[in-house]
Amino acid sequence: MDKQNENTVNEIKQETPKVEADSIINFPQGRRIWIALKTTDQKKVAELIGLDKFELTNWKTGFSKIVGKNKFSSRVFITPIINNEWILVTGFDLPAIVSKDFEDFAEELSKTFDHFSYYYIGRETFGLAKANNGILERYIYYNDNSTITEKGNKTNAEKTTQLIGDLEQSRYSEKLTRAYKQSPSNFKNLLGNDEYIIGFDDEIYEVYTIPWPNRFYICKIAEQWSINPTTLIEDGATSEGLGLLGKTNYKYSN
Repeated sequence: MDKQNENTVNEIKQETPKVEADSIINFPQGRRIWIALKTTDQKKVAELIGLDKFELTNWKTGFSKIVGKNKFSSRVFITPIINNEWILVTGFDLPAIVSKDFEDFAEELSKTFDHFSYYYIGRETFGLAKANNGILERYIYYNDNSTITEKGNKTNAEKTTQLIGDLEQSRYSEKLTRAYKQSPSNFKNLLGNDEYIIGFDDEIYEVYTIPWPNRFYICKIAEQWSINPTTLIEDGATSEGLGLLGKTNYKYSN
């Protein structure tokens, strides 16, 4: 860590109860937003995303405290420095990829840091964005109504990573629901070769497949654009120092 950043961390430590650093851990699976920034300046990151009333934290505590009961109680975790060059920022308090000011948010951060990329994993919605030198070069959002909004050309990572078949459309099927209730083990025979089903409260929906991402796809893109946060341990990544945890008052927040 360079002297400037060391002084920054020491300055934060004076205002925060003693916290012990721990070993790097993989990002938990599930729904998540995160940003990858090529920098070691945690305080500058906190300043630009508007992290308010932050505290020092380690990996375990950071992940245990970022998720609240709703957006208003959620917080943002700026990770410890990874491989002496990366910082990841995660939490649903960050701007959503569909927010009207997202492009301004991405471009502002990319003016300061050598790399900015953004990743979103929802239940059936997914998003990716990449900006460089103040320009949003790539943006793609997969909506849950099977529409895709995108800007810029596909990157090499996207061209070489296969999409996974997922939801195109679904409709309630009285026929399938009745068959399911009569014989759950046999009703799948009613589906076509390119169909599968999902069910909610014993009501069956008939679903068709089209090329669509999933969380593994998003993480594979992250691996090529920056680093894959779900395989940090397996990839031999190292971390230095502590992270930061707090609420964001960023002007582009949702």
